[in-house]
Amino acid sequence: GESWYNGPSRFLEEIPANLIKANASTKEREMIMIDAPAEEIEYNFNVGDAITHPKFGRGEITGLSGAKSELVIQVKFESAGEKILMAKYAPLTKAS
Repeated sequence: GESWYNGPSRFLEEIPANLIKANASTKEREMIMIDAPAEEIEYNFNVGDAITHPKFGRGEITGLSGAKSELVIQVKFESAGEKILMAKYAPLTKAS
């Protein structure tokens, strides 16, 4: 039955200044996040491409879904089996 109010997160100082708007109408510093522009990255992956991943090793792309920065890649790795990865987070490179 108690209410708790925590102070600001220590990570707020790590937010880039161009994404923050200070509210001068209050005594306390109040931050409002401004919508960051979405990065639209184009990936050059195709079904059948041989790829490598630092942890999972060599594999072949068996499926793709989504587009641009939301691309999801389905890969069958030789030693790690099948994985579903988001292109923007997975460190994939085309194998030669």
